Amino acid sequence: MNCYIGKTEDDFKQMIADEKEPKNRFERYVAKMLGIKGVVNDADEFVKANIVCKTIRVEEDGNIQQNMSFPAFSFLDVANQEWEESDFREMMINRKFMFVIFKKINGQYVYKKTMFWSISEDILDNDGRKVFNELKDVLLSGNIVRGFRTDKNGKTVRLNNFPKSASNPYIHIRPHGEDSTDTNPLPVPDRLTGVTDYTKQCFWLKKSYVLKIINEEN
Repeated sequence: MNCYIGKTEDDFKQMIADEKEPKNRFERYVAKMLGIKGVVNDADEFVKANIVCKTIRVEEDGNIQQNMSFPAFSFLDVANQEWEESDFREMMINRKFMFVIFKKINGQYVYKKTMFWSISEDILDNDGRKVFNELKDVLLSGNIVRGFRTDKNGKTVRLNNFPKSASNPYIHIRPHGEDSTDTNPLPVPDRLTGVTDYTKQCFWLKKSYVLKIINEEN
């Protein structure tokens, strides 16, 4: 992929003959660089090697706007699993991640580099375990909704007790559904509201942690 270093979004749009900006455009750029038709992570080479591709966009000020998400988990599975055999631990400990990094320069993103990364077992079994167990305790206690607030559009938003970004330097829990109506069933009803399902959630890597990872490779 080194021959594409320095290529801009305009260059990639010409390569894929698409003047539009679909949500998955960066994944399409990666597929073009690799000569893969379709979704990169569905390609046989990636599936067999247990490699997951993630695109990262670095802004002009050197920061990252987005935390890094993983697939939505089942509340029921979390409630019934122990950390050592949990789906999240199995996913993180056995996979290698391919980070494809684009940096915004003069208003448009430019391909900078690709790097491989795996989470350290120490971080996973310390911080990852803490987040998982805290999440599990919240689910089993039914103490999910802690209150409500009104957003800038006047809509009532539920506040929850899932582990937040501020409570851990690496991993936290955030929504990962289409909207608030995209839900998964809860192991026990919420004590405050009585609801039996809740908006889909997933584990996220904190953006400051991701930025540290890619900067250490410079």
